[in-house]
Amino acid sequence: MSLANLISKTKVALANITEFDGSNRDTATKLTKTYMEDNVHQYLVDITSTLQSERKNVLDYGAVGDGVVDDTSAIESAIAALSSGGTLFFPTGTYLISNEIALTSNINVCGTTMANSKITTATDNINIFSLTSLSNVVIESLFLEGNNTRSAISNGNGIYCSGSTKIIIRDVRCEKFATDGIQFTGTCSQFIVDSCFFDNNSDGFIDAADIGIYQSNKFQIVNNKCLGGSNRHGIFMQKNIAGSGVTPVIDFYVAGNNIEDKIRYGITVYTTDTFPGVDLQTNSNTRGFIENNTITGVGRMSIYALNTPYLSISKNIIKNGGSLLVNETLPAGSIAINQCSNILIEGNQIQDAQLFHGISIATVFRLRLVNNLVSGSADAGVNFSTLTTTESRDIVISGNVLVNNKIDGLDFIGGDSTHLVKGVIISNNIMKDNTVRGMFLKYVDAPIISNNSIRDCGRTAIDCNTYVNDALITGNDIKDIDTLNVGYTAILLDTNCQRNFITNNRIHNTTSLNGTTYGIQINATNTNNNINANYITNMRTAPINSLGTGTVIGLSFDTIGLSFFGAAPSIQQTGYTTFSNLTTVRTLNADSTTVDEIADVLGTLIVDLKSKGIIAG
Repeated sequence: MSLANLISKTKVALANITEFDGSNRDTATKLTKTYMEDNVHQYLVDITSTLQSERKNVLDYGAVGDGVVDDTSAIESAIAALSSGGTLFFPTGTYLISNEIALTSNINVCGTTMANSKITTATDNINIFSLTSLSNVVIESLFLEGNNTRSAISNGNGIYCSGSTKIIIRDVRCEKFATDGIQFTGTCSQFIVDSCFFDNNSDGFIDAADIGIYQSNKFQIVNNKCLGGSNRHGIFMQKNIAGSGVTPVIDFYVAGNNIEDKIRYGITVYTTDTFPGVDLQTNSNTRGFIENNTITGVGRMSIYALNTPYLSISKNIIKNGGSLLVNETLPAGSIAINQCSNILIEGNQIQDAQLFHGISIATVFRLRLVNNLVSGSADAGVNFSTLTTTESRDIVISGNVLVNNKIDGLDFIGGDSTHLVKGVIISNNIMKDNTVRGMFLKYVDAPIISNNSIRDCGRTAIDCNTYVNDALITGNDIKDIDTLNVGYTAILLDTNCQRNFITNNRIHNTTSLNGTTYGIQINATNTNNNINANYITNMRTAPINSLGTGTVIGLSFDTIGLSFFGAAPSIQQTGYTTFSNLTTVRTLNADSTTVDEIADVLGTLIVDLKSKGIIAG
């Protein structure tokens, strides 16, 4: 393949990626946040105007509030007296109930503060408040306490909402409930949970959460604090508790929450039954935002998305996750994405993933992974894998800082030799002090690997391991690789890699006494690759070692400006470069590619990449 044909192929990949570029992302964000402001925030005003001024104090209807006398009947009488709606007030005290309290529409249920007005249950198998097919309900300034002894699996939520709309829950504390602190199900919509506190909920149900949301949409979960307990989720969003063929979770905003010490998951979203894939028409309105959350000490995944389209995960701070080793066939990372589409992961800080990757991606269609900081992961900083039966493509990994991870900065692994991932751009990333490699790639077609800074990795900077074909590897700055001094290479084409173009990279060691053995190495099973216009200095053995067939080498320089252009060297080894299979080494001219053509097509591509923000300019 000529350089011109290679550039043409990479431009096709680039064109596919523009379908989910920055401008489209901003438009989607604006539309969804405008919806939230115009419809979700607005119904705060709607509810206020709907609620009546009538106010009933539960003490006036026989409640005692001493935590001993059963106040259920008195509370029900006070609700019945609000025939047209109004405020149900709980003064300071502890109110014991033996049955769930069924609320009505157009009601404001409130106490003095979440510390002083407590409602508690005599059994662990009931909800405190139940909302069924209601609208215009506010619950605020209350402490709701279950009676979960965890002696047996049971049901019981602090607040249970089914088929209801226009619900506000704020400044409510939920503790010791058998299942969820607050649960929404049955197509609830237009609700807010704001500034609530959760602790020690759940008896270990697999999907139990502080806030559980099923088959519901158009909601905000903001500024809540979710602590410990045996529940597996802080915030759990799913299409339905069980079964299929239902409306997915859509149009949600989860932000500003603090989640600590959950057994498995911090925030989970699971919106459809299957991978949304390329055909997104049935889910084109699905948009979700998970941003500005702080998640610490979660056992498995801090943020986990499954079968979800149009999701933005941004500006979250995640620390010390992934401490629980379980036998699950799921991606393992502080942020984990599994079979999703149109995903933005941007500006997150992920530190010290204890057993797994910082970010783990398993099959995705259109991904932007940009401007994240991932450090101290026990495995790779970012890990990508894909199913052989499902197509992954159109992936941009740019502007990330991947440092001090125990294996690689980036692992990128496609399906197999017949299922190569297409449309991949890896650019402008910083990879430093990763124990094994800067990046490791398998089964990728026509990636652009450009303008990355890779420093102080234990073995290899860019390891194209198996079936990496038609790649453009350009503009990368690689320094002091192979810090383990075990004989590795800065850029390696290992097995069955074809028609790759390696150009305009800077590869340098501080000293030739240690560090990288070769600047670029092409092993024997690789064919028709092109090495051109690289600057390589202070290698321990040689700048270039080519064992593959059909390799083109030209305009590659070492410390003193030694270049190779035109006819191949007539000897096997010079003082600076080693070649094997000399009879199969081709020159640039043999491929009908001139220096002027190189300058022209590379220059055009670089302009395109800069205009899309893929490389700096």
